[in-house]
Amino acid sequence: MIPQKYLLNLNYVKAAEYYGQACSNKDGLGCYKAAEMYLKEYAGLEVDYEKSMDYYQKACELSISAGCTNLGIMYEEGKGDDVDLEMAAAYYGLACNLKDANGCYYLGIAYEKGLGVEKEEQKSKELYRVACSLGQTDACGSIINNTIK
Repeated sequence: MIPQKYLLNLNYVKAAEYYGQACSNKDGLGCYKAAEMYLKEYAGLEVDYEKSMDYYQKACELSISAGCTNLGIMYEEGKGDDVDLEMAAAYYGLACNLKDANGCYYLGIAYEKGLGVEKEEQKSKELYRVACSLGQTDACGSIINNTIK
């Protein structure tokens, strides 16, 4: 992928353009990187949550699990769209199905607290176990410390 050289030369606008082109060519990682570019203000590149959401959506559709998780976070926090906890939980579920540890963990939190899904203690515990097995240490800590109520 070409953008790395532009990042090294601090040409963020060009890097975002090339990541966008990669995304247009069905490169899921390019979509994910393009989304990341619009989350922070870089020289010549402004924050654009709507573009970021669009690129995360495309990354998720191309099976980039972190794209699904990050899109869920954006819905949960209301960045780029209104807060929508049901959509957040749905994207966390997609991420978890793609074996994303954070997606499983955040979905577990959703089930534990009833955020966008019906509160289900057993489902929450199962998701924390999956997240832990995938390396999400906060989920492991919740299981070890028996803090899941």
